[in-house]
Amino acid sequence: MASSVFRYSMDFMRSLKPSHATTCPQLKQLLRDNGILRGSSRPRGKKAGRNCLRKIETVVGRRNDLITFHRPPLLSSPVSRANLTSIKTVSNHQPSCTPAVHQPSCTTAVPTFLLTNPRSLVNKIDEFQAVLTSNNVDIAAVSESWFMPSTPHEQQSVEGYTLYSKCRTDRRGGGVAVYVHDSIPSRVLTEITVPEQLECLWVYVRPHRLTRQFSSIALCALYSPPQSPHEEELVEHIISAADQLRTSFQNIGLAFLGDFNHLNIHSILLDRELSQVVQSCTRGNATLDLIVTNMKTCYKPPKILPPIGLSDHCCVLWQAQVKLKQNTCTKKLIRPIREPNLSHFGRWITTHTWEEVLAATTTEEKADTFYSTLTSAIAEYFPTKTVKQHHCDKPWITPRIKHLIQQRQRTFTNGSCTAMSKFYRNKVQKEIRKAKNKFYTIDIEGRRKDNPRAWHNGLKSICNMNRKASRIYAPGIDQNDHAALANAINAKFASVSQSLPPLDLSSLPSFLPAQPLPVIQEWEVYSHLRATNTYKSPGPDNVPAFLLKEFACELSTPLCDLLNTSLKEGTVPRQWKEANVVPLPKSSPPNIDELRPISLTPMLSKLYLSKAFDKVDHTIAIRSLLDLGVRPAVIPWICSFITDRRQRVMYQGELSDWLYLSCGVAQGTLLGPVIFMALIDGALREVADRWKFVDDMNIAQTRLVRQPCTLQPTLDNLTTWVSDHKMTLNPKKCFVLRVCFMKAPPPPQPLMISEQPLKCVSHVKVLGLTVQNDLKWNIQVSNMLTSANRRLYILRRLKRFGVSLADLKSVYMSYVRPALEYAVPVWHSSITKDQAAKLERIQKRACKIILGIHYTDYASALSTLDLSTLADRRISICATFAESLLRSEFRDWLPPSRQHVTGRSTRSSEKLDMPLCRTDRYKNSPIPYLVNLLNK
Repeated sequence: MASSVFRYSMDFMRSLKPSHATTCPQLKQLLRDNGILRGSSRPRGKKAGRNCLRKIETVVGRRNDLITFHRPPLLSSPVSRANLTSIKTVSNHQPSCTPAVHQPSCTTAVPTFLLTNPRSLVNKIDEFQAVLTSNNVDIAAVSESWFMPSTPHEQQSVEGYTLYSKCRTDRRGGGVAVYVHDSIPSRVLTEITVPEQLECLWVYVRPHRLTRQFSSIALCALYSPPQSPHEEELVEHIISAADQLRTSFQNIGLAFLGDFNHLNIHSILLDRELSQVVQSCTRGNATLDLIVTNMKTCYKPPKILPPIGLSDHCCVLWQAQVKLKQNTCTKKLIRPIREPNLSHFGRWITTHTWEEVLAATTTEEKADTFYSTLTSAIAEYFPTKTVKQHHCDKPWITPRIKHLIQQRQRTFTNGSCTAMSKFYRNKVQKEIRKAKNKFYTIDIEGRRKDNPRAWHNGLKSICNMNRKASRIYAPGIDQNDHAALANAINAKFASVSQSLPPLDLSSLPSFLPAQPLPVIQEWEVYSHLRATNTYKSPGPDNVPAFLLKEFACELSTPLCDLLNTSLKEGTVPRQWKEANVVPLPKSSPPNIDELRPISLTPMLSKLYLSKAFDKVDHTIAIRSLLDLGVRPAVIPWICSFITDRRQRVMYQGELSDWLYLSCGVAQGTLLGPVIFMALIDGALREVADRWKFVDDMNIAQTRLVRQPCTLQPTLDNLTTWVSDHKMTLNPKKCFVLRVCFMKAPPPPQPLMISEQPLKCVSHVKVLGLTVQNDLKWNIQVSNMLTSANRRLYILRRLKRFGVSLADLKSVYMSYVRPALEYAVPVWHSSITKDQAAKLERIQKRACKIILGIHYTDYASALSTLDLSTLADRRISICATFAESLLRSEFRDWLPPSRQHVTGRSTRSSEKLDMPLCRTDRYKNSPIPYLVNLLNK
C-alpha cells in the first residue's frame, strides 16, 4: 500500500494554535487520521487528574519482597505497540473478575492507637478526651498517668471508653493506663502474670472487624523509668509474654506501647515478626515513646502529634491503612415542651369536657378513650423532634475550642514545636480555662438557692459524675446489636417472673361480698396529681409528668371517674399494668446474669400503686393480705393489678418485644412493697435475734464456746418457709461471721442451706457498714478514707472552675464529709487515735483545697470556714442519737435509770445505770459510750 506524504508550511502549523476561531471539520479529521490530533475533541484537563475519582482501590498484597523460587530471567525486548495492546482491560463492574494473587490483609478495619506520656493525666483529662475524639482513637495507651489508688474514677475516666489502669502505691509518678472504646470488647489479660515491680498492663481486645491476618489483639502499655534496676527483667517479661500469647492464641496481633526511655530492646526485635514502627523523635531529639508490633503491614507510619498540656513528650497516632466511616454522633427522639405549644394545649384542655370518657361504661373503654384523646392531643401540640448529640462533648467545649485544637495540631508539623504551635497551645489552654469559668458562673452558680437540683446536676456534669449507660455483654450476641440484646435481657428478666403459676382465684378463701369502697373525690385526685414528681420518667404511655401536674385540675374529672369505675369493677386498666424495664448492672463489667431491673411504669399508675420483686407467688400474696386484714372489697382490684402484666426492656434506645409475666409485681409501683412485706412478714417470726430489711435478713446467736450452735435448725426452718412460699434463697450470698476471742478457738460448726455449706468470712458488710470478726474497724475506716479521698477530686475539679468559697464549702459538706460520718454512733467510740487522725486529715486536705493560697493552719481554716473538727462532730452526732433512743421504740437498748434500779431518789437518780464493763472492748462499745454521754 502506497503511503501519502503531506507537506505543511510553518505559518499553517502556527495557525493550528488554540484560538477562538472554528477549525474546519475536514482538517480535524485529516489530522486525526495521521495521528497528530487526539481522537476525542475534548480539551485536556488543566488539573492533571487531581480531582479524578478512581473507584478501583489500590490493593496491597501479602507477597514477600524476597522471592524464594527461581524462574528464567526475562529477555529484554523493545517496546512495541503490539506489546502494549496485548494487555487486557478489566472493568471493576465485572462481577466475574477475581484476581489470582490478591490476598486481602488490610482491607478490613483495625483499631486506631494513640500513645502518649502526659506526665500526669489528672489535670489534662479534658484535653486528652478532646484529642481522642478529634482523631477517632479506638485505643489509647498512657505512660506516666500519675494515677493513685485514691484517685477518683471520675477523674480518670473518659466517656465512651473503658479504662484499665495500673498505678503506683508507694510513691508518686509513673503508672500506666489503657483506654478502649466501648464498641470494642476488651478485658484484662489475666493469663499474663506481671511482676509487682514492673509497670506493665496487658489488655486483650477483639474488634468486631479485623483483618484476616489476626484473630485478636493483645496490647501492653508499659513504662520503663530512667535508670531502672528492672530493665532486664522487663525485657525478659515482654519476650516470654509474647511467646505465651502466640502459643495460646492463634494468629494474635501484638502491640507493646509505652515510654521505653533508653531501654535496650534489641533482644525483643530479634523476633523477626516484631518491628519498632516509631521513627520520629518524641521528646526533644530522642525517640523514647515506642510501638513494637507484629501488625506493621496493616498500619500507616505513626504520626507525631503535639504534646498534651505542658508535657515534654509528643503523642504518637498510629492509624490503619484503611479508614472506617466514623459515627461521631447519635440521634435521640425528644418531645420539647415550649411555651407557645403549652398555651395552645392549655386552651384545648380547658375547653374539653371529656364527655367521651364519662359516657363509656367499662373500665377498659374509659381507659382506652382517655389515653387515645390525651396522647393524640400531646402528639398534635408537642410534636417529637430528632436531635443529634455527641456523647463525649463537654458542655463547655465549644466549637471555637475544637477549632483551636485543630489549628494547634495543623501548625505542629513534622514533630517540631514552632512558634505558631506554641501560640495555639497556650491559646487552647487559656480558652478552656475561660470556658470553664464562664460555664459555672453563668449556667450553674446562680441556681444553688433557687434550683438546687439543677445546681447539683451541673456539678455532676463538671466532675464527670453523670451515670452513663453501660454496655452489657451477652454470650453469642453482638454488643452493637442493641435490639437483640434488649430481647435477650427481657427474656432473662421474664424467666424469673414466669417460673411460678399465675393467680388461682379458686384456691383463695371466700372474701365476697364485702362492704363497698368509699368513693374517690375529684379533689383527692387533684391533690395527688399536683404532688407528681416531674423529674420521673414516663412509662409506656409516654405522658409527661409535667403535663399531669400543670393541668391537674382539668385531668382530675376524667381520672376520678376512671378510678371509681376501676375500683367498683375490680379491674385495673391494662395500660397501668405495663412497664418499660431499664437494666441496671450490678457488677463491672456488666453481664446479663448480674442485672437489676428498674421498671418505668405509667405516671398515673403511681397515684395509688409502686415497686416489688420479681418472684412473688400471686396466690400466696393475696392470702397474706387477707390474713393481715386487708379490706376484702379491694382484693379483686389487687388481683386484677398483679395479673396479665407485661413488660419490655429499653436498652441503648431500642425497645424489646412485649413479654407477659405470671408472677411478681411491677417495680415502680406503690403496691409492690406492701405485697412483699405482707408475704415475708411471717419469716422466722418466732426468732428474737433476727433483723429483716426488705429482702435481706440477719440472724445472730450468742453462746458459750462449749455450747452447741443452734443456728442450723433456724436455717432449716427458714428454708422450709421459703420453699412453702415458693421463693428461693441464694446460698452464694449468705455468709457466716464468727466472733470468738479465745487464743485457740474450736473449729466452727458448718452451717448449711439447701445442703450447700455457707462460707465463713472474716468480715461482712451490713447495710453499708463493714463488721469484722475481731470487732475492730480497720476495714470500715479504710473504706471511708478511700471514698472520701475520691470525693476530694470534686473539690479540686471545681476549684479549677473558679467556684466560690461558699459553694466549695457546700460541696464539701454535701459530698465529702458524709462519707466520713456514716453510722458514726456504731464505730466512733471504738476507733484508735491513729484512725481518728487519718479521718481528720481528710478535712484538713479539704480546707487546703478550698482556701488555696489563703490556707495558713488547720485551726484558722476551721474558723474561716465556720467548721468544727470531725471529732467534735462525731461526739455531737452520738449525743443526738442517744437522746433520740430515749424517745424511740428502741428505748430497751439502753439500761434503765438508777432510780428504777435502786428505788431511791437521789441527785443522780435520773441518770442511766452504767453497765459493768470487764474489758476495754466492751467499755468502748457503743452502748456504754452512749450511756456515758447521756449521764454527762
